[in-house]
Amino acid sequence: FETSILPYEDCCTVFTPRHPRTHPKLDDVMNELKKVDFDALFEEAYSTMTTEVKLIFPEYR
Repeated sequence: FETSILPYEDCCTVFTPRHPRTHPKLDDVMNELKKVDFDALFEEAYSTMTTEVKLIFPEYR
């Protein structure tokens, strides 16, 4: 408990922009999305993905 009540900067305060755009223009968003290589991102995600199976009923092993 003592550790959990200590003040700290969480990810919201660290990574949130100071002045976020809350009403972006669709054209601006679409232009930025064109810069992202989604195929490469998906390929990397799929090629490094692993599957892990965990038994929740250990008595059935």
